[in-house]
Amino acid sequence: MTFSLFVLEWIRVQPTSAIEFAYMSLLGLALIPLSILFVSTIAYLVMHPTSFPRADVTQWPKVAVLYVAYNDALLNPIKMTVRNLGYPTAEVWLLTDSTRPDAIALEETLGGEVRVFRRPTRRGGKAGAINDWIQNHGSNVRYVVPMDADAILAPGSLRAMVEIAEHPDNRRFAGFQTLMEVHPAVAPSAFARVLGRSVKWGCRIVPLANQRLFGQAMYWGSNALLRVDVVSVAGGWVEDNICEDFALTARLDAAGHPIALLDLYNFEGFPPDALSLRDRTVRWCKANLAVAPTIFRAKTSFAVRLNIVIPILFYLMAPTLLTLLLINIMAPPDVPLHRTSTVLGALLLAFVFLHRLVVVPRSRETLAKFATTLAVETLVILSFGLRVAWSFVEIFLRDPSWVPSRKEARHLTGFESVRASIPELIFGALVLILIVAFRAPFASVMLSSVWVVSFLSTPAILWFSSRSPGFWTRGESLRDMSERRTSV
Repeated sequence: MTFSLFVLEWIRVQPTSAIEFAYMSLLGLALIPLSILFVSTIAYLVMHPTSFPRADVTQWPKVAVLYVAYNDALLNPIKMTVRNLGYPTAEVWLLTDSTRPDAIALEETLGGEVRVFRRPTRRGGKAGAINDWIQNHGSNVRYVVPMDADAILAPGSLRAMVEIAEHPDNRRFAGFQTLMEVHPAVAPSAFARVLGRSVKWGCRIVPLANQRLFGQAMYWGSNALLRVDVVSVAGGWVEDNICEDFALTARLDAAGHPIALLDLYNFEGFPPDALSLRDRTVRWCKANLAVAPTIFRAKTSFAVRLNIVIPILFYLMAPTLLTLLLINIMAPPDVPLHRTSTVLGALLLAFVFLHRLVVVPRSRETLAKFATTLAVETLVILSFGLRVAWSFVEIFLRDPSWVPSRKEARHLTGFESVRASIPELIFGALVLILIVAFRAPFASVMLSSVWVVSFLSTPAILWFSSRSPGFWTRGESLRDMSERRTSV
């Protein structure tokens, strides 16, 4: 379908000038990830879900649930996982490299049900911590379940994963990744609850479609069951790459042991405000760009290579769409780009957001609620494009470094919100100036207005989303609030 759109647009434009060829080239680039998204949506709809046989387990193998923290441990997710385990031979560990006295003191309050592992250095970050734990304590453990600080195992989830892993037909898989829903205990702000469920809708279709099409998926770094012996033989977690989850997937795949994606749900948190979500989005973009060369140098399968290319292509849409927006505004009146290309752009943008209707639980989400959620997400996410676009330049200037996601809301002042939005404000004003200077037609103005509103409202979005936890929790931190949450 997208190829047909490109051909029809080429016939309509019949490019002869530099600006027309630039437009068609960028359009073709933008249509690549949209083609993947379209095929994935069709595959999700028409292909049967992948079913994994389960073993009748009588003697449960030993499993270690490994929470990894660096000054960001949250007590309640760990306690909720302990309550939800329902597994006779499971151990829960906190692997911590924390350095702040308050963080260390908080970790020391964990009861005897959780064992704490500390090491003298932070060598290798999260990957190094898990490798060091396996070297010291992994000899009698068959499986590990790495967990981010805000992750929660659902009741019965660990048993289900082990039953699948123990079946002989599933022995070729090194690990079993589960899907994740946002849990209110670790997403207490209105911003996190609204944007969290919307983002999860968008992250569900392509991974499940790839599992059905290729029979394998990717390890996402948390809420997954991994075989200790297979990972150890393959060389352990990759310590020299900040995208340690995808790097491990490639290492295991090259050794002949792929990752399976299960249609089971566990839980995780979500950034509490727009600034932390923007920081995470940029960091993930840099991480994907950093790991890509490693994966392509390794002897990995087409499925793994495609799975690393897909997010990069979607991140690449940010500079592509911004450039197309500027071309649409500045194109001379005699260049046939305005009317149809504007409609095409609007239709493609609508598809990116509306395709998620196929995974929205109709029993829980009304159409009005879905539309409201998408409107809020559009307003917030479009302005991230400028920072994501700059990431493609920055990755060549310096190596990205890993820092844990901020899990507690930071209350921004008005001045701080504006200061954190200067590039967005400048770009939004530039687009307005170009609209006036080039006398852009009405269709172009309508499409551009969506971007302009998102860019110019960035300070208000940052300020309001940072204050919303205060409206709901009277200024309590996420850690304080999570202590009072009920179980899953």
